[in-house]
Amino acid sequence: MIIRHFQIIIMLLIAASAFAISKQYSPSVILEPSFNKHGYMRLDRIQTFVDTPHLFATIDSLKVGSKYLINVKSNGCFHHSELYLTILRNETDYFASFKMNGKIEGEKVKRRFKKIKLTIIQLDALRNFEKELIKISAQTFDCTTVDIYSLLIGSTENILKTDNCNWNGIGKLIGVFFKGSDN
Repeated sequence: MIIRHFQIIIMLLIAASAFAISKQYSPSVILEPSFNKHGYMRLDRIQTFVDTPHLFATIDSLKVGSKYLINVKSNGCFHHSELYLTILRNETDYFASFKMNGKIEGEKVKRRFKKIKLTIIQLDALRNFEKELIKISAQTFDCTTVDIYSLLIGSTENILKTDNCNWNGIGKLIGVFFKGSDN
């Protein structure tokens, strides 16, 4: 009985240490202790964005009066483009504007969308985009198209790189934001 209590105390100390280390060295991932069906402790990795808003730029860390910049440099065999999505927050709402410059198959391309007010559905799409971006950027796909994402709020900047030809994250997000927009 004493040995079992000692084992539990040791496991709790290990879990607390792992949690502290995960908070210190990996701001977007925490380790959460749990027990399997045999009573042994395991540490599960859990992605978190809200717990560390000062360390990772996300829509949920955007303060009133601040800007959230999502800048993308995309290079591939047949294109080179730079995309700029700007999100502003006031006391009650979020707003987005977008511009793109580049070349697709040798032709110059410019696109611009004026500021719009974002809906709850669009904000949820942005949160899903952020989660997908972090997940996709942690993998290697060996595609010739390479996108470098810069997520910037104030002095917090996160650079993420993707090389997945099947994931058009920023394009899909822009489609959700500016669908039906004529500006």
